[in-house]
Amino acid sequence: MPKVIINGPECSGKTTLCEYLVKKLDAGYIQEYPRIYLEMTDGRYDEEDLLIMAHDIDDLIDELDENRLWIIDTNNINIKIWYQYKYGALPNDLREMDNNRDAIHLLCSPDIPWEEDELRENPEDRDEIFDLYRKYMYEEEIKYHIVEGDNRLENTLAFLKALITLFCSFPVIKIVSLWIYKESLFCFDAIIARFVINIESLFLNISA
Repeated sequence: MPKVIINGPECSGKTTLCEYLVKKLDAGYIQEYPRIYLEMTDGRYDEEDLLIMAHDIDDLIDELDENRLWIIDTNNINIKIWYQYKYGALPNDLREMDNNRDAIHLLCSPDIPWEEDELRENPEDRDEIFDLYRKYMYEEEIKYHIVEGDNRLENTLAFLKALITLFCSFPVIKIVSLWIYKESLFCFDAIIARFVINIESLFLNISA
């Protein structure tokens, strides 16, 4: 089963989306590890703490059951963008850490109101940080789907259901859908929608 990883700037609806998808898809859930870590340090951190978080996140994801669908509230892409924005160039150790390229990546847009939180730092810079995510994922050729708009929860659920159905269906469809996912950089949702229509038409023609 695929893993679904959700990233984005602070207060962009990541955790709300995670909790919604976990309930609707009956999936396993990895909560936002940096928040758990910072709650233990009263919000204090430095460069070394970010590296510790990154290694811990790697270990958590590596140990997940491959036969279950998982919703993951941020991975090391979040740590990399955080480090880059706060401290500048990434150290080699962090730069080379796994991006979980084969997962389904969702990127939350900060198009919702800011809510104060004692662990949040950047109320004025969410758009800039969102652009850093997009730039990084483009440069690393990581495919992603943007979560945005008034119906973001329902639309994302529909997108994932279609994609997961392809991943888990007939072997040939699974192979082709995986190829599409790995080879297409952007407009992935549009490609999948067309692919679903073509597959449905194929089976209708066979049935006829």
